[in-house]
Amino acid sequence: KANVSLNWNYGDWSANWNVQYFAAMYEGCSARTVSTYTSSCSNPTEIYSPTGGTGRNHVGATMYHDVQGTYHADAINTDFTSVSATCSTRTPRRC
Repeated sequence: KANVSLNWNYGDWSANWNVQYFAAMYEGCSARTVSTYTSSCSNPTEIYSPTGGTGRNHVGATMYHDVQGTYHADAINTDFTSVSATCSTRTPRRC
């Protein structure tokens, strides 16, 4: 796992960009997942060594990007903020 953040300020304006990276990993598949949702378990016949159960799923590396922009209005002591969050990955998965 890695985190990177970039901040920028100019007068009443500010922006922030955060990136989180999660490396690829394996996770165990439940018996229900293996029998019902075989597409959710990439290796349904392999033994997952930490638990000894059958089924091992490969989860690809994923990066999450969060971008935020803010305008500070001194006259009314208020911040207006807009946020966008995205996910990018090499293999299809829900983000």
